[in-house]
Amino acid sequence: MGKLGLIIVDYDKKYLDYLNKYLLNTYRGKIDITCFSNKELFLKEVNTIKNKDVLLINKEMYDERLEGIGISCVLTIVEGDFNLAEDRGQRIHKYKDVDRMYDIILKSYFDINPEKVTAVYSNNNTSTKIITVYSPIGGTGKSTLATALSASLSAKGRDVLYLNLEDVQSTNMYFQSDKKTTLSDFIFEVKDQSTKFTQNLINMVNRDKNTNVYYLENTENILDIEDMNENDIKWMLEKLLESGQYEYIIFDTSSKYNSIYEIILNSSNLVIAPVANSMTSVSKLNLFMSCISDAKKYYFVCNMYDRTERVIENSVVPINLMIDEDKTLRTCSGYEAICSTVIKRAVATMVQELGL
Repeated sequence: MGKLGLIIVDYDKKYLDYLNKYLLNTYRGKIDITCFSNKELFLKEVNTIKNKDVLLINKEMYDERLEGIGISCVLTIVEGDFNLAEDRGQRIHKYKDVDRMYDIILKSYFDINPEKVTAVYSNNNTSTKIITVYSPIGGTGKSTLATALSASLSAKGRDVLYLNLEDVQSTNMYFQSDKKTTLSDFIFEVKDQSTKFTQNLINMVNRDKNTNVYYLENTENILDIEDMNENDIKWMLEKLLESGQYEYIIFDTSSKYNSIYEIILNSSNLVIAPVANSMTSVSKLNLFMSCISDAKKYYFVCNMYDRTERVIENSVVPINLMIDEDKTLRTCSGYEAICSTVIKRAVATMVQELGL
């Protein structure tokens, strides 16, 4: 698996320790870091470092001799005014840009070395799995289950991309980031069939502060998703898998069924289908299942199950998991819901049973 080689040079050892731990913990498996707090030691040892793609160095420690060490991307750490004429190259504020540092590093490196997007920075996840959370029944908690599953897999050290393709999304209720790239930006890349899709995807995705799940903010216009056609969806799926960036791609969908959703469902390795404990749900579920060809990859979850009214048991479709109703979730925020005991327990069972 390719990693980006980053060398950090700063006189403050505590800062180096903090930054090293932060980047390695947050971007596990994606980056190789070597730190120096002594400039002369760095100059002596730099040629022995094999993986050296980016140099991030304190402005006060910069030396003309660094121009001959063979590192194409050099960024300077500054603590004060960004407009100083003597600052060299791309600048990163020592304290203000910590949360954005990784994005700045990637963008700067790939702007200089666009041909190395795949060669240098690819997880090579040839076994990327697509999981779609879909139900022909509305109001069954699809987004809560999709985001909770994303969080659970991320907690296991997996790289997870969550994409909400509902007409009206609620992503911002579950995930938060200082970076605010939207699904509309992603859709534009897809429709434009960008030749730099992987590079732009890496720079584009947000990462949730609490769960480390990769995601995109709600669309800027609720009609943007309607602009996507079948060819767009096929191209999107092909490029996402080709990028090798994620071990799991989780699609959150509306309850409608159309040709676009059919492509996504057919391309999915697994479909998690939440249903309700009602006669309407039973009727719609039975009708839906009569129209699909590969029922084996569907995992049915009866969400908000009331044990005093066992209506769902009349379904011809076997229900794999029952999630008991928890009325306190009605007043919870999205993130509070995925942290609730009942949802965490249900998703843990799901992950274990499905071998994820």
